[in-house]
Amino acid sequence: MKRLPEITLILYSLTGTISIAASQAVMALGAGLALVDRGRGVWFRWVRTGLERPLVFWALASVFATALAADPMASADKLRKIPLLAMVFWAPTVIDRPWALGRLYTGLLFSAGATALYGVLTFFLQGGPELSIRLRGFHTSYVTNSGLLLLCTFPAVLFAGCRELSASRRWGAAFAAGSILAAQFFGRLATGWLGTAAGLFFLALRRGRPRLAALVPLAAALLLVLPGVFQETARNLLDPTGAANQRRVDIWANGLQLFRGDPWSGWGLHDLSDEYRRVKDPSDPTEGHMASVPVHVAASMGLPGVLALVWLTVAFFRVIARARRKVETEFLRAVVDGTEASLVAFLTAGLVDWNLGDSELLALLCFLVGTAIAAGRLGPAERTTTAGAA
Repeated sequence: MKRLPEITLILYSLTGTISIAASQAVMALGAGLALVDRGRGVWFRWVRTGLERPLVFWALASVFATALAADPMASADKLRKIPLLAMVFWAPTVIDRPWALGRLYTGLLFSAGATALYGVLTFFLQGGPELSIRLRGFHTSYVTNSGLLLLCTFPAVLFAGCRELSASRRWGAAFAAGSILAAQFFGRLATGWLGTAAGLFFLALRRGRPRLAALVPLAAALLLVLPGVFQETARNLLDPTGAANQRRVDIWANGLQLFRGDPWSGWGLHDLSDEYRRVKDPSDPTEGHMASVPVHVAASMGLPGVLALVWLTVAFFRVIARARRKVETEFLRAVVDGTEASLVAFLTAGLVDWNLGDSELLALLCFLVGTAIAAGRLGPAERTTTAGAA
């Protein structure tokens, strides 16, 4: 029974990209075990991660924005997302062996690869891109599907070339990476393309491959000459004068106007459609989200929310950097670098999309950051084991 939290964590890795309901049930089970344990160390080895203060500040900023919201009851309903941030503590408290961390990623990449492959197959069976079919995977929302796969892209790419893994695991990771990249490409979601490009560019630089990094903007330029709907998606992303980007700029301008209207507490965590109607042009459609994480946080939570977002983002990168300094094996380094690239991709996509508002994406991102922290904690243990064997 001592391994029950680890088993539930494996179940999450298997369900996180496949089933929203199943993954939420597993998270609830893990939270229940933590409450029963209450820090006694029977199941969980409670550890400090360096994220406690920024996470508490984010929670306080959320409560403050809710207390002074235009619609406090509707805003309070969104507070249920705060416990998802605790996902960063799950892996560090229950994972104590590198092979256990590898088992987590085996489950995650298997489920992500299966989701992506299913999405691609059903996409073409329904008629493909020319009929404007959306690639959804096992999810009803193609946006959620794309966001979840985006976070799994970079660990899959790194594990495919990790020589410390067995050949079967490398081939499995390569299959997952290929399926995910195909799903992102055929999915034709501009934010997915942007996040994938940013993550791959960052990963190439992180691994000291500037020539590979240079291929990313070249590939982006080639997208502009692709035929049909693919070129349309590329232009929506890369053309600053295009209708899609002009629409985003208008939404951002209105969001910043909302921020100026209440900079100290924001308007609340709820859908901001009613507030947006007061500042938009009468001919423009109404929006509930500001098409950008920084702009939406500013409008919904005011200056405290902006400061909390900056602090939390910096803290994520700091704990990942700390973990990188501690790891020495290629596998653990791949865990850390893959997580960092996923964070970069998520933040980049968040510049043009409110992806922080998606509970499933937030949970998976925090899960990945937790695995990087766990890898850092396993680094010294690996050195001790190696020294003992010598």
